[in-house]
Amino acid sequence: MPDQSSNNNQLLAPLVDLLNTKLPTDSVSAVTRFAQQYYQATTKEEFSERSLDNLYGATLSCWQFLQNYDAKQPKIHVYNPDLEQHGWRAQHTVIEVLQSDMPFMVDSIRMELNRRGLVIHTIHNEVLFTQREGDKLLQLSNAADENAHAEALIYLEVDRTSDAAELKAILKSLQQVLNQVHTVVKDFPLMQARVHALLEELSVTSSLSKEQKEQAEDATAFLNWMLNNRFTFLGYDEISITDGTVSRVPGCELGILKSKKSSDKMKEYPFDDLRAAEQAFMLEPSVIMFAKDAHYSHVHRPAYMDRVIIKRFDAKGNVTGKCRFYGLYTSPVYSESITTMPVMQRKAERVLKRSGFDSRSHNGKELMQIMNDLPRNELMLSTEDELLELSMGIFSLHDRRRIRLLYRQDRCNQFATFLYYVPRDIFNTALRMKVQALLAKACASSDVEFTTTFSESILARVQFVLRLDPDNPVEVDLAELESAVINISQDWGDELHTALMDACGEEKGNHLQNKYRNAFNSAYREHFKVTSAASDIQRIEELNSHTRVTMSFYRVLEQSQDILRFKLFTADQPLILSEVIPVLENLGMQVLGEHPY
Repeated sequence: MPDQSSNNNQLLAPLVDLLNTKLPTDSVSAVTRFAQQYYQATTKEEFSERSLDNLYGATLSCWQFLQNYDAKQPKIHVYNPDLEQHGWRAQHTVIEVLQSDMPFMVDSIRMELNRRGLVIHTIHNEVLFTQREGDKLLQLSNAADENAHAEALIYLEVDRTSDAAELKAILKSLQQVLNQVHTVVKDFPLMQARVHALLEELSVTSSLSKEQKEQAEDATAFLNWMLNNRFTFLGYDEISITDGTVSRVPGCELGILKSKKSSDKMKEYPFDDLRAAEQAFMLEPSVIMFAKDAHYSHVHRPAYMDRVIIKRFDAKGNVTGKCRFYGLYTSPVYSESITTMPVMQRKAERVLKRSGFDSRSHNGKELMQIMNDLPRNELMLSTEDELLELSMGIFSLHDRRRIRLLYRQDRCNQFATFLYYVPRDIFNTALRMKVQALLAKACASSDVEFTTTFSESILARVQFVLRLDPDNPVEVDLAELESAVINISQDWGDELHTALMDACGEEKGNHLQNKYRNAFNSAYREHFKVTSAASDIQRIEELNSHTRVTMSFYRVLEQSQDILRFKLFTADQPLILSEVIPVLENLGMQVLGEHPY
């Protein structure tokens, strides 16, 4: 198999020919080398999506954009290429970004554009190694050159906008995001250093109670686990609680917490000003705690940030402060077994013990598997009591064809989480949106996230996370809400099953359900209730080699008594309506309409 570079040289041949035709001889060589480096990882599919003229114009524009860069801040250009002004045109708005190479750049830019509702039509990113004199480009080099500087050049095409104010807003928002990325990457080692410093503090446990010493051991293990590529550090701060006053320790902020907006938000204020739930959370004498932050991450991944909290205590065991790490758990965490996750392992073992199940029994193993399959946020943020209730609620399903709604509200009343279980064969986007709207209304929430999970189970699981207004708490009647969810989730086929068992008994009803489960099309389901379908099935069952046709006369309660309806059932071959209608007319009836199924 030829390597990627040789493949791309072939794909770039039309572009190189066009460069040779149009460019002055003294610049062709440099631009060609640039194109070969910049497009070295581009696939055939990506090339096929762009016209040669578009690729030619974009290549020259990126080459010119690369010529000057001072490396002190990101260089961003947002514009609509115009033939008269720029010498080329593009169907979409073009964004060019040049910055010293660092993690999270592409993801964060893509997140911001998606947040603004802009569809990304083209995105291309490559790390180039440059030699510069001041801010002027001398030449392109390679990774082996120790004097070269790694720079990421990103080219995007998004939905076209000609509004100058909107173009400026896009530019400003990308600058803010990239500044955050730079701050996070710069402070990443400092945040890890704070973890090591806390590990030293946790090794001194003389003032802690027996239970807190156990928690300190778990906290130590968890912090070491975080350092092992389990946590993307985005921010850090420290909170002090002294003399009835809560304040952020001056100068402690790292990462995204360095921003002025974040710093101003945490001025000194009386402890009594906190809501009761926040006071209880802050004073709980646990060495390590977990929380979900109410702010979206603008770096790396679009999600509410996770917080890992390590508390400090005085000689009497009272909470005097806390150290807070903000960030996102990395992808391995979401598939990692809870048996290797510090804190979570001990919590799961205590829940198993409280359930009364032996760890070696079938029920014990099933309960542990249920906890292992839970969304990691539920495992981390649930208290022991909540995790027990949640796990036993799932356990009671026994992988049966049931609809279930489970609920947890976070301790500071900022989020509500629902786990919605539904037979996977009836689950679809329309149903998910109906349930989501119902939950959002019940919780007075306008911000809902969802994650759908399919496994070998007959049930699909949807996790809904709803943002709440902590100043206006809502009481959720779970039983009533679950009943409403079950009502809108009922499948026509499941209702038919119930109607058949009511009409024919369990054994025959099950037999007929299996036989006719998928027999009725959407038009029939829209026009008739399941009780009618159960009656029609019994009519159909009467058909055999001797009885080729059967019928059913009936009236609709809401319609005039002068209107009579009837259904005509035939085996094997459908009747020809043009032959049936004259028979009915000869009986003195006027046929107003017919609907074959």
